[in-house]
Amino acid sequence: MPSVDKILAHSFRNDWANIEEQFDALEDADLGEREEKVFIDCTSRKDDDYETAAAIGCGERVDISESPDAESVICECGREIDLTQKHRQQTFEFNTDFEALRNWVQSRVKTATDNSSVQMKDKLTFLGHTFDRSILVADLDLLRDNEHVTDVVDIHLCTERLPRSVAETIKLYGRQACFILVGEGVNNRDQFDDLNLPYAHFADLFNADDSAFESQIWDLLDAAAQWIP
Repeated sequence: MPSVDKILAHSFRNDWANIEEQFDALEDADLGEREEKVFIDCTSRKDDDYETAAAIGCGERVDISESPDAESVICECGREIDLTQKHRQQTFEFNTDFEALRNWVQSRVKTATDNSSVQMKDKLTFLGHTFDRSILVADLDLLRDNEHVTDVVDIHLCTERLPRSVAETIKLYGRQACFILVGEGVNNRDQFDDLNLPYAHFADLFNADDSAFESQIWDLLDAAAQWIP
């Protein structure tokens, strides 16, 4: 069964039927919506037209979701495909509303920290990479007894894999920061571990009850507040 992290990745496609519960939970939280897709392969040994396709077809996958009842379709290679001879494949995608996801995190962090100053910041750029509307700035009044705390911690919602040079620049920049890894952002886990950059998985926060969420967020903020580049 795929995890919430995988479902929220841009590349997620799945033909498993046992993901209804995860889809329901994400849709109930208004974080996006599921979409059913139907595909055929231009050339496949499973199809009745394999001999013809092997001679003049290609390896493209053709999306027929918009016209599932059509008799034929034109592939990008120019071949007209008789759909009655094709094996159809059903997959599911999840269209994530990342703005809603940011708002969900912001609201939950405010509640967990009893801190109304958790605000959205438009953008922050490291080595040419811009975190566009993915920054939450948390005022750390409650952690100011820590000698390393300044005023704020940046909470980056990281939705993609970052080049190593960007991650290293974030570390060198020295700003108190932590990361919530979402979808493809989970692929940063190993390099963040190497660089000792504090992070949490969105899936863990999403599946946590209020008490567990509060504990995880405070652990994350505390790690960022004590982090010294």
